Amino acid sequence: MKSSDIPQADNLDTVRVAVAAVAAGARDLPELARRTGFSTRHTGYRVGAAVTLGLVEQAEAGFHVTSDGRRLLTTDEGGFDERDCFAAAILGSPVIAKVAPGLLESDGPTRDGITVNITVVTGLARTTAHRRAGTLLSWRRRLGVDESSPLARTPEKGPMERLVSTAIGLLDPRVPLGILTRLLRMWTGRRTD
Repeated sequence: MKSSDIPQADNLDTVRVAVAAVAAGARDLPELARRTGFSTRHTGYRVGAAVTLGLVEQAEAGFHVTSDGRRLLTTDEGGFDERDCFAAAILGSPVIAKVAPGLLESDGPTRDGITVNITVVTGLARTTAHRRAGTLLSWRRRLGVDESSPLARTPEKGPMERLVSTAIGLLDPRVPLGILTRLLRMWTGRRTD
């Protein structure tokens, strides 16, 4: 495994931007950088992460979006379906399975454990491997596996309850609590007091 196979893009939202730019016709790094507004170096990190996740492939003719990448782009940004697409991509990545097995499990790997795996598999220096382990753990937080993530506190109930939970999390905090309580009662059929 090459060191460049280990993702360096902390933010999955920017990985999605790179996938969208490829879908829009960008085939090489300079064109991707121009379309995304990211530096060429950071564009490389983001499209590299997309390749590792199987959302983009690189062929002789340049980058192209995979079916998983196209599926991701049909989801709402920040929504449950997007989260599911990213989770499936992480779970399906042989690279992630090798260096961070169990990344999305509730008792996932530690940063030190991932660091050791990256060092052994790629030969990267410990400090660089530690930095890249942080990238993978940021994905874990973004997907709501880490208890500090707001998504982790979203109950996995039916679609209506998920919708209400998400809506409440996005509402302006100045909305009177009584309105939110009535909404919860209406959608869940439960008392909320």
